[in-house]
Amino acid sequence: FQLPLIVHSGVDGESIDRIIDIIQDEIHKISYDPIVHFEVISKCKLILHDAITACNGSIDRLKKLIALDFYFMVSAIDTSMRNNQESLNILRSIPLNKLLVCTDSPWNTPVTITDEFIRNAKNEPSNIPYVIDSIWDAYSNQNESIDSNSLMNIEQFRANIYENSMLVFGFHGSNIESND
Repeated sequence: FQLPLIVHSGVDGESIDRIIDIIQDEIHKISYDPIVHFEVISKCKLILHDAITACNGSIDRLKKLIALDFYFMVSAIDTSMRNNQESLNILRSIPLNKLLVCTDSPWNTPVTITDEFIRNAKNEPSNIPYVIDSIWDAYSNQNESIDSNSLMNIEQFRANIYENSMLVFGFHGSNIESND
């Protein structure tokens, strides 16, 4: 299977704009044929790490990345992001089938962890459930972009993220199962 390309970008917005330009240029070098273009994009999994910060509040940047078939990795939504409408708009505009999560260890321990000792410790991979809960809370709170025909809940949200991870990292269709 093909490994994904994980892109880390600066917070200035210009870095991600340059990355978009480079990827578009590379795709055009491969082929001008739209069918080949689609096949190249569909085989190469592109992931934007810390997507909310990298988009720097720009829905236009996010739309360009969506058009390039990026996946978007999001870590715990901290208090400052909860109060920042631009950040919430970016989060809520990420298609659910393109959403991935990370802990961003050892930083960004979720502020929603009720255990004070864990909340004040370095972040670690075992905090992924808290990260997902944090993102769900911010994502679902007054989010009109969730399909009104589906009554998505936290369990479906978790399952969606799990499936996205299996697909992106090459385990889709394998015998690996969730521990639920």
